[in-house]
Amino acid sequence: MRARGARGLAGAALSLVALADMMDFGSFPIERRLLVSAQFLAKELPVRLAHRVAELENLPFGLSTKRAVHAVRDWYVNSSRAADR
Repeated sequence: MRARGARGLAGAALSLVALADMMDFGSFPIERRLLVSAQFLAKELPVRLAHRVAELENLPFGLSTKRAVHAVRDWYVNSSRAADR
């Protein structure tokens, strides 16, 4: 995830998912539901990762400059890159 891409996706709204919906999808794993779930994740995962990156880059009290925070931020960025493959 490049910085520009992360910033753009971080501005996108997250899709709300109810626990009941997750239970419904997981209870009866038929092919159609698995496909819908995979399509949702392919769209939603980059947005959620970008939100986490943006939050880590905008922490208060200078926490964003801490080495450990940078490491966690980089994990999210690397996860996003892996998901793009």
